[in-house]
Amino acid sequence: MVLAEGIGVVPAPLYELHDRGPGYASFSNGNDVFIARVIKLPANTDPGRRCVDELSSVNQGASALKIPPPQPVNGNPSLQIATCQSSSIYSDGGGSRIAHAGGVVSVRLSDGVTVIGTVLFNTSSVPSQLNQDVSAMVNSMLRDQARR
Repeated sequence: MVLAEGIGVVPAPLYELHDRGPGYASFSNGNDVFIARVIKLPANTDPGRRCVDELSSVNQGASALKIPPPQPVNGNPSLQIATCQSSSIYSDGGGSRIAHAGGVVSVRLSDGVTVIGTVLFNTSSVPSQLNQDVSAMVNSMLRDQARR
């Protein structure tokens, strides 16, 4: 599924399209949600800072939000990549729950075309399967981004 700028995402098995719009698509397996985005930013955008901003945005309304410092990722020299993660607490009339999110932001240095992958998950997620699924979806976007 092409998102923008010739960059697409291949959903992992059991992930179905949940929502789609210009430059983005979200997928869910019934428990976890993966959001894929392609946007154009200045080529000197700090992917770590952008990753933290993305997780702050998806966690609006949460309390006890914790986002450790983002981590740079070495990879294709034409891309600047960072990962980040968060944990937070959501409360409503039925109690509270812990939620987690992870993000990858990759900025193409030549033109600022940026890939953003965000996963939202909770304590019932299976970590090994989640990592495999998210890695496959993110890597499908990064391959397209590096080729252009």
